[in-house]
Amino acid sequence: MKKEEILAIEQEVCSWDDTVHYLNPPKIFRACEESYLYDEENKPYLDLQMWYSACNFGYKNERINNAIKDQMDKMGQLASQFLFEEKVILSKKLVDANQKRFGLKGRIHFNVGGSQAIEDSLKLVRNYKKKNLNFAFMGGYHGRTLGATAITSSYRYRERFGHFSDRALFIPFPYCFRCPYGKNLDSCDYYCVKEFEKLFESEYYSIYNPRTKDCEYAAFYVELIQGTGGYVKAPPEYFKKLKKILDQANILLVDDEIQMGFYRTGKLWSIEHYGVKPDIIVFWKISYKWNESFIRTMGKRRAYQSKYMAAGFYSFYFLFKSDRCKSRLRSYEHHRRKRLRKHGSTKRAKVFRGLEKIKEKV
Repeated sequence: MKKEEILAIEQEVCSWDDTVHYLNPPKIFRACEESYLYDEENKPYLDLQMWYSACNFGYKNERINNAIKDQMDKMGQLASQFLFEEKVILSKKLVDANQKRFGLKGRIHFNVGGSQAIEDSLKLVRNYKKKNLNFAFMGGYHGRTLGATAITSSYRYRERFGHFSDRALFIPFPYCFRCPYGKNLDSCDYYCVKEFEKLFESEYYSIYNPRTKDCEYAAFYVELIQGTGGYVKAPPEYFKKLKKILDQANILLVDDEIQMGFYRTGKLWSIEHYGVKPDIIVFWKISYKWNESFIRTMGKRRAYQSKYMAAGFYSFYFLFKSDRCKSRLRSYEHHRRKRLRKHGSTKRAKVFRGLEKIKEKV
């Protein structure tokens, strides 16, 4: 079909909510390979976002694609009540990696995307804490499903859909370059953390009862390094100080690693840079064709036990796919084989050196 025909039909039958309509008219692509997309004239376009950070190894990665094809020939889509080897092996590798880093046992729960993984984490938090309110950061982005939208700070995602009774209490993110309090890191003594801590001093601040030590809010959803909010990192001691407050108030720390996990910051998880242990890790976008994981690392709270994870209450029919589990295994091995931890750290240092040089000239 010609481009004009495709666009005319698309105008009639496709949803206007598709993000292709950020551009009008939408651009039509015919192929992709490595870091490039190709239009109907075979003109290459460099994909600077790489599928919103999902294609760590580029489009049409031969090793990963072959793993998918091989698995499809053996066993394709299965309903979620059927078990297969690749899912168990992958879960074991990830649980072991987390136990090595945090000293905490946990379990893996799969879903079909980032927002859906956030939704399942919200259900887990609500089931364990019996509360539906959470903290989140200003500038934070966690998805566009109803639950994820309630903890995403941008009002435009909620604007069309009425009142959100479970809307998060949004806390200023510690963006030192444009500090919301007008402070300077060299002299502020982490003023932003102290402002948050004040909320727990009196019952009249509306969220906490010092007598019973009970908080109305169940968890704090964080991006250690904000993605959609502007690729902003917190100062080095911020999350240690925040975690201390959360632990004292019995509030879960939920680490959203969807954009920053899997060596994008030089470590498996971005939270490793800050020296704190999360209660829940949510992740997705690990590599091309690997896009449906959500991990819990629970220590003393044990919210991953069967009491809180009863069969069928989080899952749906096509929760995980055998071909994707096989591709995830290949991706995980690819990460380790390519030594992405060292490679990512080297690249990051090079970029920061370049930014510092630009900063000196401004």
